[in-house]
Amino acid sequence: MKRRNLLTAVPMATAALAGCLSTNNEDNTGEVTYEQCTNRVVSPDDLPELAKDEANTAIETGKYESESGLLLPDVIDVGNAFLSVNDDDDTVYYEMVVTEQENIKRLELEKSAPSANPVSMVMGMENPDYNERIEAYVYIENEGEALVDEPVTLDPDERVRLNGNREYRYGKYRAKITAEIDGSEVSDEIEWTVSNHIMQPELYISDAPELITIYSTEEYRHSEGFGSACRRSDTGELVAGQNRSGEIVDGPSES
Repeated sequence: MKRRNLLTAVPMATAALAGCLSTNNEDNTGEVTYEQCTNRVVSPDDLPELAKDEANTAIETGKYESESGLLLPDVIDVGNAFLSVNDDDDTVYYEMVVTEQENIKRLELEKSAPSANPVSMVMGMENPDYNERIEAYVYIENEGEALVDEPVTLDPDERVRLNGNREYRYGKYRAKITAEIDGSEVSDEIEWTVSNHIMQPELYISDAPELITIYSTEEYRHSEGFGSACRRSDTGELVAGQNRSGEIVDGPSES
């Protein structure tokens, strides 16, 4: 597998697009060296202009083709990153695939959300004397598809990881849990969203006032380098985001 250079030099002038096929600039007025950002999730708005054009064309038409090469694989880690686009109240994620055929480089996108951690349930009663095991029935769905649909047993202060029947991913979640507490059957529903800035929560099972509460949802920045958006100075230096060495950069933009 070929290693890409940490820095890549590209013309400052904007490439002309003809449908999905581009032939690069011939009248360059200069060039900028861009440092690669290895964030897991990247918005096209956080890309240099040429790479932004490539990404937006692929989003609009399904692919982008160029006879002179692609900038996008040099400025982000296309093999591991996801493009994210806000669509009304939802965020759409795309995996990227780069291929080459007959000297034409092709960028293609496929809708797919990043993986997320599984949900955990924690039993923590308000009543300090409560020491009974709880038998609960748990249903969890992600973007309308069932992930967990099974009985779960919880002992006092126990944490149970709900692995589900498929991989957890970013997006909207809904959980419904029914349990018997102090001889009474109680049921509750709750919704949440997992994204680049909101981690997967634990579901806190309690005796008051609601059966389910979100125990540990919190905004996170710099967790695994996914929180800070990629930003670069006018000279192409990465001033925010994760670099090729895995280091988190978070400085002011030199714009």
